[in-house]
Formats: sequence, structure tokens, C-alpha cells
Amino acid sequence: GESANGHLNDNVSFDDYLRPFPQGRDSMFVMTSATQFPQAAQATRLGSVVRGLPSEGAEACPKKGADGWTDWWFAPDHPHLHGGDMLQFYHSYISLDKNEGDALTLCFAQGARFAVSRARIQQRPRSYYSRLLALLAKDVNPQEGFWMEAAWYDVFHPEALQSET
Repeated sequence: GESANGHLNDNVSFDDYLRPFPQGRDSMFVMTSATQFPQAAQATRLGSVVRGLPSEGAEACPKKGADGWTDWWFAPDHPHLHGGDMLQFYHSYISLDKNEGDALTLCFAQGARFAVSRARIQQRPRSYYSRLLALLAKDVNPQEGFWMEAAWYDVFHPEALQSET
């Protein structure tokens, strides 16, 4: 893969998501973005939005640290900035804990590019996913759908919630 392949990260191809997970892991998330709830401030790795950027590699993203990210997602018309309560959504539907109002930063695989094993999915009960689906199915393009993109890692890793780190 390369930056021109939509949301695929440099040196990560679609085939990488189909291979067995390395080192006994049961999921693969290539984190290319970060967002902060409730401000909706989001940063995206430059290689995801700028064509021709030199390859970063598949293991670390971005290798150049803060210089490898952009504030492209701070635009006032970004969907994360409109309607609803991001923190309440996260605590009510993702982490299932009390919303204390503390800011929360989530790293995520932009474009929801990830792979998880059946066992990883089944760590949560079906009712958890049914409740999320009912919320997201209320509209063709619900605001919460944008927030889900940032929350998928925590959906599938309840034992390692980013809100607890």
C-alpha cells in the first residue's frame, strides 16, 4: 500500500489485513489518527492526506513524531464538531462507565481499517453490539457513526480502554 491507496497507510496493503496476526496477537489496528473528546480536535498522519509523502513504514506511525501529523481535521465544518455529546456517547456505549467529564484522547485507524479475530469480537456479549447497532441505525448518517471510527479499538479491547491509560 501507499498513501494514494485511500485510507491505507504507507507499506500496509489490503492483504496485510488478511494474513494471520503476527506474534500471536488477535487484532491489527494501524493507528493513523488521534482525536480528543469533547473538543473534537483531530490530527491525521500526513501520509494519509498528502500524496507523494515518503513512506513511513508499517511498524510505527508516524516515525517522525509530531512532525508527521497535520491539523487538517481542525476545520470548523468537520463532522465531529456538530451535535451530540461525544464524551457521553463514549462512556454510555463504548466503555460502559460513568462520564466524569474528563477530556479523552483516542488513537485510531482512520477509515476503520482494522482486523480482529472472532475470539476478540466475542469478548463482548451480543447485546453490547445490538445496542450500538440500534443507536447507529437511527439515521442514514448518524453523528455517532463518526465517533465510532475513533472508538473501534476500545470496542474490541475492553481490557485496554484508552480512557484508562
